Amino acid sequence: MQAVAALVGGISLLFLKFTNSPIEISNKGVFYAILAGLFIGLAEIATFFVFSKGVTLSLGLPIIVAGSVVFGSLLGILFLKEVLTPIHLLAMLLVVIGIALLVK
Repeated sequence: MQAVAALVGGISLLFLKFTNSPIEISNKGVFYAILAGLFIGLAEIATFFVFSKGVTLSLGLPIIVAGSVVFGSLLGILFLKEVLTPIHLLAMLLVVIGIALLVK
């Protein structure tokens, strides 16, 4: 995943450079980039921790990925003031139900 993210980011930066598009850097953007890096690092540490405890891949990976989606959605709602629509709420509820089913 990290390799794909780095590749897409690198290609995007090259595209902006060769099309002479300005790259805007703001304090808010830098802050969010640092937070994103911290949370991705925490997710990686959690992944290593979970799998070091002997959790199988078929159980651990869906829980980590789905949990990350719900957590990210909640962060967007709380900090970025994103709107929670009924379909988003239903989707998050289904993810939580899916995690609960996996754990049983």
